[in-house]
Formats: sequence, C-alpha cells, structure tokens
Amino acid sequence: MSIPARLDHTGAITTIIEPSAAVDTDELSAVISAIYDAAVTPDHWSNVLDTARRFIGGMSGTIFAKDARNAKSCIFHIDSNIDFDYGKSYFDRYETADPPTGWNRLPGIDQPAGLMDLLDADEMTGSRFYREWAQPAGIVDLVMTPLERSGGITALFGVFMHERDGMVDSAVKRRMHLLSPHVRRAMSIGRVAAQQAQQTTSLSDAFDGLAAGLFLIDADGRVVHTN
Repeated sequence: MSIPARLDHTGAITTIIEPSAAVDTDELSAVISAIYDAAVTPDHWSNVLDTARRFIGGMSGTIFAKDARNAKSCIFHIDSNIDFDYGKSYFDRYETADPPTGWNRLPGIDQPAGLMDLLDADEMTGSRFYREWAQPAGIVDLVMTPLERSGGITALFGVFMHERDGMVDSAVKRRMHLLSPHVRRAMSIGRVAAQQAQQTTSLSDAFDGLAAGLFLIDADGRVVHTN
C-alpha cells in the first residue's frame, strides 16, 4: 500500500507521510553522517548514494535535475549500480522520451513521490523510455523528492527501484523522507564550500601574480602562503 497523496491547487502532488515500521536508528544515523561527509568531500557522493539506496530499499541512488519545460536532464551525482554507458544512453537517446505529465506534477520540497503518483500506469509502461531503457534494465519505479527549484528546473534526490525491490510503497517513501532534508542541506553546504575554495584559489593566484615577494603569516606566526 502506498502513502496517500493528493493534488494541491497547482496540480502538484502532496504526499501525506504516515507512521510506518520503525527504522534502525543506528543505521539512519550512519547514513546521515555519511551524507554530511560528502558535503565537504564530493568524491564520496557515489558511495554515499549507494548507502542511501540500500537504506531506502532500491537499486540505484542519484541526485539529478529536470527541466519540466523541455524534458532535459542532468546528473550531479550517481552511484555505480547502473552501468555508466547505459546511464549515458538515457541522455543520448531517451531523456526527451520521458512521459511529460509527471514532471509538471512534482511534489513540494522534501515530499517523496513514486512514478505512479505522478503518471498513469499505462502512460508510463507505454512510453518509449520505459520499453527501451527502463524495462531492459529491470527498472520498474523511481522514488524521488525535490530538493530545490529555480524557474522550471527542479533538483531531485531519487532512487530507482528494480523489479526485485518491488514498486514504491509507504516504507520506501518514509525512508526517503527521513533522508531528503539532509541531502538537501548537504548539497547547499557543498555549494558554499566550493565557492569558498574558488575564492581562495583566486586570491592565491592574485598573490602569486605580484612581482614583489610576499609571505602571509597566521596569528600563530606560521607561513600560510608565499609567492
């Protein structure tokens, strides 16, 4: 049984989160800790998404963006559970073949939804995207939650469901709901850290361009930069 969902005044899905079976709090804490580690060490995202998808109960985890205006997509991070070339084929041939209806009905920030919340089942299974890309890989569903919106572009955290995992249900949505706020905050922290690193690099380059010798000393008298 899936979590109830309703349409709001804009036509978007609002998921009603209900209590479900208790989760292992130690496991949850470990996943959340790993998510924040990836905020400052982006190379860790692939492993973190693999850990997250196992906690949620799916096949492959990803952080991606979708433009509802033209169906274009981009992936920010993905685990290694989908072959790279197979994943690339989605962008090369199938991204604009996604059923369009669902991308205009995405739920609110941190609100989880499965594909069947957004699409008619016949629309999904009858699409070229499903027949030629999802079905051959055994992918039957996707649970996702919006992290951020800008114009018509939505950044999302998603976990693909394999046929062995079953369809998105209340337990899957509940676990996604527990992780999504932390993924969203970690992405924001990562952006700030990247901006600060870029500013530091620019400042260092500016100092290195000076003709005169320059030493930067910290409060304890240690040399932190020379040109």
